[in-house]
Amino acid sequence: MKDLRRGAEDYLALRRGLGFKLKRHGRFVREFISWLDSCGESRITTRLALQWATQPQNLQPAEWAARLSAVRGFARYWNPIDGTSEIPPEGLLPFSEPPKDAVLVFEHRDSKTVRGSEIHVCPVQAPTIYVLLPAGPFAQRRASPHTIASYRDTFRLLLQFAEKELGKRPSEMTFDDLSPTFIGAFLDDLEHHRRNAVRSRNVRMSSIRSFFRYAALETPQHAGSIQRILAIPRKRQERRLVGFLSRSEIDALLSAPNRKSWLGRRDHALLLMAIQTGLRVSELTALRQQDVVLDRPAHVRCEGKGRKERRTPLAKTTVSTLAEWVREQGLPNTRMLFPNVRGGRLSSDAVQYMVSKYSANAGQTCPTLKSKRVTPHVLRHTAAIELLQAGVDRAVIALWLGHESVETTQIYLDADLALKEQALNKASPIQARKLRYRPDDDLLAFLKKL
Repeated sequence: MKDLRRGAEDYLALRRGLGFKLKRHGRFVREFISWLDSCGESRITTRLALQWATQPQNLQPAEWAARLSAVRGFARYWNPIDGTSEIPPEGLLPFSEPPKDAVLVFEHRDSKTVRGSEIHVCPVQAPTIYVLLPAGPFAQRRASPHTIASYRDTFRLLLQFAEKELGKRPSEMTFDDLSPTFIGAFLDDLEHHRRNAVRSRNVRMSSIRSFFRYAALETPQHAGSIQRILAIPRKRQERRLVGFLSRSEIDALLSAPNRKSWLGRRDHALLLMAIQTGLRVSELTALRQQDVVLDRPAHVRCEGKGRKERRTPLAKTTVSTLAEWVREQGLPNTRMLFPNVRGGRLSSDAVQYMVSKYSANAGQTCPTLKSKRVTPHVLRHTAAIELLQAGVDRAVIALWLGHESVETTQIYLDADLALKEQALNKASPIQARKLRYRPDDDLLAFLKKL
């Protein structure tokens, strides 16, 4: 039993070394080893694994399956070390509640009936998606609500497509159903029938790839099929230059709100903050009064992507505008910095509508805005271009905007034509001879036409 317990710790250490936290998985494995010890058993069998997994009668069948899955993962690791141990087959547990007085016994499709009294027999199937999906990578990585929403939408679309094409309920689908050919057909359906852009297609594929990377460790018998799915490449997409506003367009946009009204003063302060700091929409709408420090050094604190907290300095004009706005808001400082009319948090759609409305109004005085699609993210790009044109280093811009890598700021170098014009002015012009065009003689022209 000491060898089995030591083997369990080695197995968990190996899995954690691959990046898995295994809080619930590790607890299940340790509880199973302790239960075996209390029963006087020293090896893993399918019968014992099922008996332990289904012990808590008040749990849902999906929870039983999760407990059995944890034991199965350890059994795959332990079986080459101890050949007498058994690996519980996939898909043993049903998702409908068996009779209370039944003993759960499972058999393979081609096996004979198992001896025993009051037997509830269920066929072994391939592992269902329903078992692995709730415990997938987004559950173990503490993913953000936006990431979870992306996973949710991807698999909702995938399973609905599979139900339509295969005629099976989503909870009954197995890895055998989700073949590489089927995944490719799903991605093509997104493009051709749902009219998704290539960028959206690649986002869906990223969610599918993350899930199958996790599934490769849980279901190694499907490694070949999973590797073919992971090998599906990202589709190339158009990379357009990022949009940004010139200084005259910035002035026109900031002058658009009517600052005689409460909404106009709020919108002006929000637009000024967005253009000067380059905060994302989610970061702007989450700000509270306590996140803004107006004393020197004036700055704003926010939590960005990846739960990274950063501080961004504020310019004097921004500080004076925010000071007046906070003073008008009054206490307490836990209040939203840019609230809606009910005092709650602004939605992203509300900010998008606000920017579009004032951009259209500003287009009356600044005609160049009429040809641009101004979004909240364009204001973020504008902040980056302003810093770049001021000579700020790319590494500092990446820190300012909260980018994961300095290479992300490359898009601003590509978009800024003024920097390229400065480089052109520094280069020596090419001295090319000017030649005057002389038409051919009439006779030669006649001969050319023959």
